[in-house]
Amino acid sequence: MNLHVGDTVMFGQCNFRTREIGYSAPLWPLATPEQRRQTTIHEVAHAVTRDRHGAAAAAHGREWKAQMVAMGVQPKRTHAVNRESVKRTRGDTVALVCCGGAPFRVTLKKAAAFIFYGCKSCRQPATFASAADKAAFDAYTRGPSLSIRPNSCLCGAHSLECGLVSR
Repeated sequence: MNLHVGDTVMFGQCNFRTREIGYSAPLWPLATPEQRRQTTIHEVAHAVTRDRHGAAAAAHGREWKAQMVAMGVQPKRTHAVNRESVKRTRGDTVALVCCGGAPFRVTLKKAAAFIFYGCKSCRQPATFASAADKAAFDAYTRGPSLSIRPNSCLCGAHSLECGLVSR
């Protein structure tokens, strides 16, 4: 699952557990090809750094910065996609059920955490209270993504051509 693809702040995210890179569905159409390229390289650098240096490497630390430079771009942590025209969806909510109790409403963004990490009380993933809530969440999380295949390339650039990244 791409947790943030409906996000209007983050443009990309590397999920090490699922080995996927997710993009913000609302921001993707607003980004230039160069912004998309930069973000993809940024996120692939996270995957490569994690594969080469393990979980102890800082997210935007020395190893990640060196990997970005090796991939031919300046290490930047933020994107420059103009998001002024994007309506924030933070107020959109869905109903979840957890701990055998009554349904409770959370934002779509928060729902992803309950489903992915589970409830803080019972440690079990929450479920949707209705099919309509699940459909709203699925629509929120739908967006473009790339799958990362570990240790399949030694070129250092990691593009679609080298085999580390696949559509």
